[in-house]
Amino acid sequence: MIIDLLKQDIPKKILADICIVGSGPAGISLALQLEKQGKSVCLLEAGGEKPVYFEKQDPYDGENVGRPYNMLATRLRYFGGTSNHWGGWCRPLDPIDFKQKNYIPLSGWPISYNDLIPYYEQALDVCEVDTGGLGLQAFDKNFKKSSQLASQSEKFINKNFFFSPPTRFGKRYKKELEQAKNINCYLNATVTTIAGSNGEINRLSGISSAGKPFSIEASTYVLATGAIENARLLLANKLANSSDFVGRCFSDHNGKTVAAAVLDSNNKYFNHDIQINSRKLQLLSEKTSIMPHLSFADDVIIENKLINFGIAIEPSYRVGSTSDSVMNLRHFETGKKADLFNVLVRMENTPNPNSTIKLSNSRDIYGMPRIKLDWQPNRYDFESLLKIRDIFSKEVLKTNVGRVQWKQVDPSQLQQSASIQAHHLGTTRMSDNPEQGVVDENLRCHDYSNLYIVGSSCFPSFGFANPTLTIVALALRLGDKLSTN
Repeated sequence: MIIDLLKQDIPKKILADICIVGSGPAGISLALQLEKQGKSVCLLEAGGEKPVYFEKQDPYDGENVGRPYNMLATRLRYFGGTSNHWGGWCRPLDPIDFKQKNYIPLSGWPISYNDLIPYYEQALDVCEVDTGGLGLQAFDKNFKKSSQLASQSEKFINKNFFFSPPTRFGKRYKKELEQAKNINCYLNATVTTIAGSNGEINRLSGISSAGKPFSIEASTYVLATGAIENARLLLANKLANSSDFVGRCFSDHNGKTVAAAVLDSNNKYFNHDIQINSRKLQLLSEKTSIMPHLSFADDVIIENKLINFGIAIEPSYRVGSTSDSVMNLRHFETGKKADLFNVLVRMENTPNPNSTIKLSNSRDIYGMPRIKLDWQPNRYDFESLLKIRDIFSKEVLKTNVGRVQWKQVDPSQLQQSASIQAHHLGTTRMSDNPEQGVVDENLRCHDYSNLYIVGSSCFPSFGFANPTLTIVALALRLGDKLSTN
């Protein structure tokens, strides 16, 4: 059932087995998973079915004291959460992302890639991603008619993205939530207070958009409001922060064009269609969109102490590059039909405890303290980016498949000019060490036995893949864990 608190009254006290705060991909996926197990679920969404724009005291406005970051543009406060502006990019994290790297502090996960495999498979269905029956294998497959570079050097491998339609979770799963016997989804319900004592959460309360208070009592509580709001709720209520890691390690993915190249025209490391066997058409051949990225083999990444990354190689006519320095590359003759490409690196950012979300002195329309964001990307990430560019350039030259041209720049210049991807990460990181994280390997808060957090705020290290598929996989895994409690 879906109940809009702008249109309907709410009982002053609501009882449920599990209360989930947030109706984005994590919250909706988790609620539907738990409903199958017969659990009674209360799902709370601060917004309505459509976005509302605040003239003043916007709950998502805040103070920015670090690298410039648009907090308003990167969050959505309505049913379905940020899936409402999601581009549909899907790729699981790589096995290497889960492993500790001795040259990257705080790297690695307390779970492995293998722990998420069955949930990644389920997440493909939830996110409506069609890989032609190949499952997870499709993400690393070299579709030879699409991308040639990976076969030219043992250092190179493919890392593909497939695409969700994209799934707008509020619209796509509205009917299922309406018909669910064990789910009450409340819209326009803003949580302000989380009360806990003796290692347990006792009550959650807030105010509707109509100005009426509500209170929820449940056996288990789950925060699924994104990396900024999860941290804000905990900090405002002074909860789950014995490690002092709530709000720390905030990050986002960066992208940066680092070079130009002349390469064989057959290289298609950009968004294009391929033929697959579609489950939707009973294995009849159809086209699907794919976005291959070039990367390095794991041993090359480890040997050179690199971050994880993917290189998109866009033909210059697609992005409008006409600079003289780039055009000079046309003089190179490959002996084959060649095109001019721009080399874009989508990169992992590494955890930085000094990159923080804190609370400011001003308050929003619901009386909640606003965010003070101090995003501080590590300089190491951009030094690694230059090493990636150099290795890529030398390998292209060595294999005689093209030429690469670039200018020497300082890493700090790259940091200021790199584009952001609007992927909020970190802030309630997962760790099996209570002194270095907020939740354990099962997403339960170290400080409270019945408080869980799910979403990219829990990522301890980030990889370079868009986080939505992993967010859904973690939510499905949490659903299995909670169904047995």
